[in-house]
Amino acid sequence: MGDPVKAEDALWSIQWAAESAEYSRHTTNIDFENTKVIDDLTLELAIFESNVFFLNDLSRIQVTAKTQPS
Repeated sequence: MGDPVKAEDALWSIQWAAESAEYSRHTTNIDFENTKVIDDLTLELAIFESNVFFLNDLSRIQVTAKTQPS
């Protein structure tokens, strides 16, 4: 088994995708300024507008740990 993935890791992964040429198109509806980590298991994503394809876009992003264990 690996290390647990937390909400902070999910946010880091989505922010990384937003800066990536390949994945940035999947994050254009995310309002990062108002997105926040609530606790270890909860990420509150703010979006600019309702979009039926939002969850599909989000599913394209692989969530990984923010830091790799040493």
